[in-house]
Parts: sequence; structure tokens; C-alpha cells
Amino acid sequence: LIISLIILFKPHMTTAGSHAYQKVLQELSTVEFEGKSINWVPFYCATPEKVKFQRPELCVKFTNMKLQQCANALWKEKRKFNIENVKNTYACLEPEEGIFNPRKEMLANLEQEKAKQVALEKKVAEAAKLRAKLVEERRLAAKKKEEDDAIISLSELNIFGKIVLLDDVNVESGIELQKLIEKCVRTDPTVCSDIEAMKLDVVDQVVAAQIEKEKRILEEKRRNEERKRVIAETDRLLRFEVGGKSYKLDESTISGSLTELTFIASLCAKGDQGDCSKFDERKIIEVTLFIERIAEEKRKKEEEEARILEQKRIAEEKRKKEEEARILEQKRIAEEKRITEEKRKKIKARIAEEKRIVKEARKIRVQGLSLEAKAIYLDVMSFIKNGGDFDLFELTLLFDKRPVPLDEKKNLDWTETEEQNYVLLRNFVFKNQDFQKFYKSQKLKRASLLSDDIRNTSKKLNSYKNDLKVIVVENFGSELATS
Repeated sequence: LIISLIILFKPHMTTAGSHAYQKVLQELSTVEFEGKSINWVPFYCATPEKVKFQRPELCVKFTNMKLQQCANALWKEKRKFNIENVKNTYACLEPEEGIFNPRKEMLANLEQEKAKQVALEKKVAEAAKLRAKLVEERRLAAKKKEEDDAIISLSELNIFGKIVLLDDVNVESGIELQKLIEKCVRTDPTVCSDIEAMKLDVVDQVVAAQIEKEKRILEEKRRNEERKRVIAETDRLLRFEVGGKSYKLDESTISGSLTELTFIASLCAKGDQGDCSKFDERKIIEVTLFIERIAEEKRKKEEEEARILEQKRIAEEKRKKEEEARILEQKRIAEEKRITEEKRKKIKARIAEEKRIVKEARKIRVQGLSLEAKAIYLDVMSFIKNGGDFDLFELTLLFDKRPVPLDEKKNLDWTETEEQNYVLLRNFVFKNQDFQKFYKSQKLKRASLLSDDIRNTSKKLNSYKNDLKVIVVENFGSELATS
């Protein structure tokens, strides 16, 4: 069908007309982008909106056919191609699908692709620049490492067979030697010949400095040992014993200046005999005063302990009395509670018994009312059927609320409401004098029938007894008699 339509609408024209027609057709089916003519039809037929309703290859054929119709119409009219002409031409695409939208969309797509390509080229250039920078940095780092290794090698000093780095020595010429090595390795190799001679000078200075340092250390050690000895001896001189217990002269044991006494003791410890005699005199005085003070403090302490013991004894006696009083009070309270509890239990038991009696009395009363109600219900119905006179409206209201007799109920009890309903019904029917007479006569009949039933039942039981006696005698000794 599509091929037939193409043949049907294929224009017939001369060679010159054919060139004009092809030019119009090319303008309709292409877009200009960066000096190139690009066919927009495959792009248009590949969009999701078109693919959803039509296969791409059919869309391309059908769209080209419509473009040929547009080109033919424009060529016949000999008009210059423009958007308005294409829009109004019968053979062009419908307005909702128009041919300009795909053209614009394709141009936008090409612009996006161009932007992506430019961004990609920019990223590639930046990556190449970054790689070149990294290569240069690595080269410089390798060069620096090589120079640093050379500097470290040249900075090694041989001091009595031990290799020491120049950074670890602290002499003035060491800084100059370090600068010379840096210059030799990094900028001026001609100065490298001066390094060895300067290294020997630095070694001599380091050895001399080490000897001086060791002398200072030995002197400092001697002074420290002497200082420790003086401190230990001073501490020994300040100590004394009283009653087999060791003490030391300090702020708590002397009455004079501790600083002065300690200073005299330190002079004695250094070997000054005059100071030793002076210290011994002061020590005897301070120790004597200390012993007297200890004795006074001991006496006061013993008196204080005796006073505290007496206070404790008095407090203990008071506590015992209070405890005894508390125990007696607890016993009194417990006894009162026991008596109160017994009274409460008795009252509770009495109340429970009274409730039980009331409940039992009510149960008996309800049972009696239930038996009476069963007879009254039947008598009321019989009285009415026999022409008895009642206010039937009020009787009906009361009769509808009547309680069921107990032998017809599951719980064998009446509620208070049921009992009240029955009492109202009973009071109502017994207001009628005729019903009272009728009820009494029916009651006498029921009593007579009950007496007759009792007599007949007694006769039957006696008859059964005689028959049973005969059967037992006749079958005495058999299994039937014993069963």
C-alpha cells in the first residue's frame, strides 16, 4: 500500500524541475548543523512516541512519502520554502505531529551531543595535563630522593668506629659542613673536595665536646651522690626514739624553727663539728620538750577516753531503757491490735451469719411464695374462665410480669423485682372477695386430693412390701434373694 501511494503521488517533471523539487525535498528532510545537512527522519522515527505505535522502518517510508507530497506541492506552487508554507500544505504532517518539532528536537539533540563531546575533550585534555604533572612530580621526587640519599651518605661521621649522622651532632662547624654538603649535591659539585677535611675538623670538635660532656656528667654525679648523702645523714640526725617508737623532728614534734634546726643538721652532716655540737644541744632540748608534751597528751587522751567510756555507758543504759520501753509499747500495741482483730472477726462473723439467716429466710419465703404462686396462677385462670369478675386490663399488666415458679426455673431463685411483681399480683387478686372464697375452696380440694394420694401411695407401698417378702421367702438362698 505504501509503495502504491508513493508511485501514485510521485511527481512528473522535467530535469530542471527535478532539481528544484530535489532541493525543496532536501530542505524539508534535513537540518543544517555546523555546515552539514543531516536527515532528521531516522531520528524522528526512533523516538519512543513513534516506536510505541509504528515500526521504525515503516515510519521512515511513510514520513518520506509525506515529505515528497509536501515538496511536490511547494514545487508546483513555485513558492520559496518556509515554515508557514510547509505548515499549511495539505500533504505535510498533521499539526500535532508537525515536521518542525522533530527538526527542533534533533537540533537540540545535536547541540547536546556537541556539548558532551566538548566536555569529553576537555576532560581528556585535563587528564593528559594531570598525567604530565604527575610524571614531572615523580621525576622531581626521584631526583630529590637521590640527592637526599647522597646527602645522608656524605653526612656520616666515623667517631671511634661508630657511624654518627651529622644531624645528631651539636657543634658550630657541623652547620657549615651541612651547608657545604647541600651545595655539593644540589648546585656546585666543585666544592665536594673540601668535605672530607671539614668532616675531620667536625669529628675533632665532636670528640672534644664529648670529653667535656663526660667530665660534666661525672662531676654532676659526684655532687648528686654527696647531696643524697647529706640528705640521708640529715634525716638520720633528725630522728630519735622514745619508748621503743621512732619519731622525727618536724613541725609536729618541735617547738622552735624547723628550718633553722634542719639547716644546722645539714651543716653537721657535711662534717662541721662545731655545728654538730650545736645541733646535739638543740636536739636534746626539743626531744625533752616532745617527751613532756607526749606525756601530757597521753594523760589528756586517757582522761578523754575515760569520759567517752562513761558517756557510752550512760548512753547504753539509756538505750536499753528506751528499748525496753519500746518493746513494752510494741507488746501493748500488738495486744490492742489482737483484741481489735478478734472483735472485727466476731463482728464480721456475726454480720455474715445474719446475712446467711436473712438469705435462708428469704429462700424459704420465696419457696413458699413460689408454691403459692403456682396454685394462684391456676386459680386465677380458672376463676376467670368460670365467670369471675376482675379488672382485666390491670390484671393483664400484672399477670404479664408474674415470676416463673421455682420448679420451672434454672437458678431456683427469684430476684427482688420478681418477688415484688408477685406480691403486687397477689395483693390485687386477693382484694376480690369472690376470688378469696374461690381460692379457699380450691385449696381444700387440693388438700383432699393430696391426702388421697398419700393414702393410695401408702397402700401401694405396703402391697409392694408384702409381694417382696413372698418373693424373698420363695427364693431364699438363691442369687435372686440376695440381689
